[in-house]
Amino acid sequence: MRPHCRQADDVPLDVVRKWARRFKAADVDGLSALYEDDTAHHPVLTDPLHGLESTATLFRTGFARATMVCEAEPILEDGGWAVPE
Repeated sequence: MRPHCRQADDVPLDVVRKWARRFKAADVDGLSALYEDDTAHHPVLTDPLHGLESTATLFRTGFARATMVCEAEPILEDGGWAVPE
């Protein structure tokens, strides 16, 4: 997963923090805004998903089924990338 920076002044660390806040809030629309239309998403328990709507459906379904938790600390950075550990 590589969230797309929608704003020119966003750095990868900011995008990961936004993603974590929106995930914690179960904000499917907010999460979706961080992805490109042709995104590829590789969840652990299912086959890879292609396209923004498939990714949004994954989040929508997951949030409807369970209370999910995201602890995005520490966040590792390297050049143009940032990922939660």
